[in-house]
Amino acid sequence: MNRSESQWTQPELSVPAHRGLAGTLDTSRGLGQHWSEEKGIAHNLAGLGRTAEEMYYKPRTTTVIHADIPFGSVETDTPTLRKLDVLNIDGNKDYTEKEVTARKGATVKVKGITKTLQSPKLDKKTGNEIPETRRSRTRTYNPPREMRA
Repeated sequence: MNRSESQWTQPELSVPAHRGLAGTLDTSRGLGQHWSEEKGIAHNLAGLGRTAEEMYYKPRTTTVIHADIPFGSVETDTPTLRKLDVLNIDGNKDYTEKEVTARKGATVKVKGITKTLQSPKLDKKTGNEIPETRRSRTRTYNPPREMRA
């Protein structure tokens, strides 16, 4: 192999991103298009769709996917971004979150998946408050697994 040949075989640049899910991961439907650059925001967004009963009485599982999204898989089409409510008519929305939008069905390289089980905050029978406990398990992939957004 010639020394000059290796300079052209560089990996594609990518954006590190995280996606939070309320529950377990179902890869048959894809991973989703809305990702965040911040792990904490992805974890918090996973719990937004829960009811009050689920928040206080039932154990809940939160899944956070850690991935690299190649630049070729990032959505850049303005009408599509407006349809996904990422952009408004004037341009970017005023969010503090650093959102990364993946193209639907594009390749995402998953580096790991963290599942967190949180215990209830109130005892259903006595009504006493229970200190919340969290138990997290992270599964890492080396090399990263390619999955669809």
